[in-house]
Amino acid sequence: MQSASQRSCCLYLWWQDITETRDLIHALEVERNKAINATVAKSQFLATMSHEIRTPISSIMGFLELLSGSGLSKEQRVEAISLAYATGQSLLGLIGEILDVDKIESGNYHFNHNGSTSLL
Repeated sequence: MQSASQRSCCLYLWWQDITETRDLIHALEVERNKAINATVAKSQFLATMSHEIRTPISSIMGFLELLSGSGLSKEQRVEAISLAYATGQSLLGLIGEILDVDKIESGNYHFNHNGSTSLL
């Protein structure tokens, strides 16, 4: 049996620089937060667009329902048709703007120069 003074003791030290790993983890966390924020923004955008698109469609459907009834005068029918057309044009413009935003974000939008004169 060995005495306490005869026992050998070993101490192993290991050192590793984790700066690069720590920086990578931080960068991944930043990108994850950006992705989460983008998802939230997209959900809010879709909720808003859903409302903005459904409202004019509901108006158009209401005008068409009025037109299907036989109790309208010619003037009332002309006015309902005019309002339905204007609402459809507004909806078409909104959809065009949505598609333009998508094109701009994807880098596929090309500006058309129509040769207009300068304001100055």
